[in-house]
Amino acid sequence: MDKSVPFILTLGDNYYPDTKRDPDTNKKLKVFDKLSVQSMYECLHNTADIPKIMIMGNHDFKPEKSYVGFEDPCSSINTQLSLIDNDEFVANKLFYVNEDVPDTLFIFMNTNLYDDDEDDLIEYGECMNELYSKLFGISLPKEILSIEDKVIRRRETIEFYREFQETQIKDFCKSSLGIENIFFCGHHPMYGVKTKEKDGKFLLKKQQMNLNGLLFIQDIIDIFYPENSQIKLYYLCADVHLYQKSFIYFDKYPYLPIEQIIVGTGGAKLDKEPLKYADEPFQDKYNIMTTQIIESHSNHGFLLTKRIGPSYISEFISV
Repeated sequence: MDKSVPFILTLGDNYYPDTKRDPDTNKKLKVFDKLSVQSMYECLHNTADIPKIMIMGNHDFKPEKSYVGFEDPCSSINTQLSLIDNDEFVANKLFYVNEDVPDTLFIFMNTNLYDDDEDDLIEYGECMNELYSKLFGISLPKEILSIEDKVIRRRETIEFYREFQETQIKDFCKSSLGIENIFFCGHHPMYGVKTKEKDGKFLLKKQQMNLNGLLFIQDIIDIFYPENSQIKLYYLCADVHLYQKSFIYFDKYPYLPIEQIIVGTGGAKLDKEPLKYADEPFQDKYNIMTTQIIESHSNHGFLLTKRIGPSYISEFISV
């Protein structure tokens, strides 16, 4: 890989479980393959001189109590934590400014805290504690740990880590000067569309971040916009298993586009691209933004983002 690349970014679901059929019940069982996780990190170690920033996805955090042969439901995230070398895998970054391009701010969000599925959101609380303890040096307060009701305890856990993330990032942004470009980076899209087949019919399925996440991104824009109405905004994400480029407009900022690129193309089975998307923009369910999809296709590959003049151009590389 070109040594001029300042860092490599993974956008989550760094591990995706395999499945097999129970020979007695024919039910699907999720199989945790530790060697698969180790091989991925060994591959990344081959570029040891280039920093890696690891964003975690829902499959990294989601507890899987049906893992065959593994009693730890958090096997995925805990195995990854054991393989992360903090000198090489800068997984604990929430923000980053490269000294060679000081006008560009990268914000790395744990978007599992903004999952739009309330049941999944609550589940993630079980497997987040080890990550925040190891990478950020913070632990849940006793008043949360002592909550007996599991659902309430996990909900408070999510809220605690969400407040930590937002406070840290906002404080850094308020002290940042001369920023002309902002890259928001997370696992879940602000808004994404794919085609889902059900009962022989092809239907559009829409995925989006919950309201807390969207308002947080809007709060960050609020910090910079009064000083620079020409600031360029980008959002890099995954989760939907395809490549999709869109322009997203908050109603509050109708002339300030966010260029969103979904790159859920790392290796899992690909989703079908939406059959129809160019006729009119999509309105989110909270009625605070619109999304105009520009390009969408289902190929495995990765994204290469380059600085061209004062802004950035991203190229999808099929593999």
